[in-house]
Amino acid sequence: MKSLNIQNTIEKIIEPALLRKKKTNPNFSLRQMALHLKLSPSFLTNVIKGKKKFPAEHLDSFIQFLDLDEIVASNLCEFIQKQELKSLLDQSKNFNKYFKKSNSKKITNKDHFEFQNQETIINPETKPYSELPITQMTLLNPWYNIAVLDLISLEHFSSEPKWISDKLGISIIESENALKFLLNNDYLSIDKNTKKFVKTDKKLRLPTKESHFSVRNYHTQMIKKGIEFMNTNSNKDEFKNRLITSVVIGTHSPNFESAKSFLHESLYTTADILSDGSADELYQLSVILFPLTKK
Repeated sequence: MKSLNIQNTIEKIIEPALLRKKKTNPNFSLRQMALHLKLSPSFLTNVIKGKKKFPAEHLDSFIQFLDLDEIVASNLCEFIQKQELKSLLDQSKNFNKYFKKSNSKKITNKDHFEFQNQETIINPETKPYSELPITQMTLLNPWYNIAVLDLISLEHFSSEPKWISDKLGISIIESENALKFLLNNDYLSIDKNTKKFVKTDKKLRLPTKESHFSVRNYHTQMIKKGIEFMNTNSNKDEFKNRLITSVVIGTHSPNFESAKSFLHESLYTTADILSDGSADELYQLSVILFPLTKK
């Protein structure tokens, strides 16, 4: 039986969180983390490198110490489940014989496994997001800070404030202020050779574990822009270039967290699909899931 490839997977899952921890606390080290978790530094290093089995009994304290949001925590839990499953399968010499009879798929030597025809993927290489600490929420407001930052990725991007202004429907002063903010806070830099703007991090995340005014305000601004776009762009061509849809669902509450995790993953998968190739437009993708009934 081919072995499940889990080398370095956990390191890739938590690498953004480790970098974020270092940004907020320059004195942070794996030794400090090991002491907190009551593990030896060498053992913790080997766990993160994929050389030792993750101690499942330390999962909660591990998540809390790194302040992992539900997306990363979910990926970590899936990794541990795979690791546990691999350990069990390695103990059974006849596993593939019985597994084949059950019409399920065999485990293969990939960064994912298939079980009872349900595929679960952990491939952090496709999601190299850098995590921002909560202290950097100022990036969210006004909304066009992020828009200008991602506008850089367009193939025909121009750093002229007038061009940015025309593209985003903001004033020239707002364009200039956004560029200054992004440069002063190291979200952008200027390439010494080409003299062009470059993003310091290609992909950013701002993970949160509770509601924050800055985040709510950003979403409010983008929802308003979505309403404005829907009400002012209604011809056939514009209709083809947007997707505004919804569904009302009689919900079984215990399934909510699973559905939320699925939507999170779908968001990033959609972003990967849309960004595959030379970028020529900038889109906003928002997901809203909330109860209509009152408690």
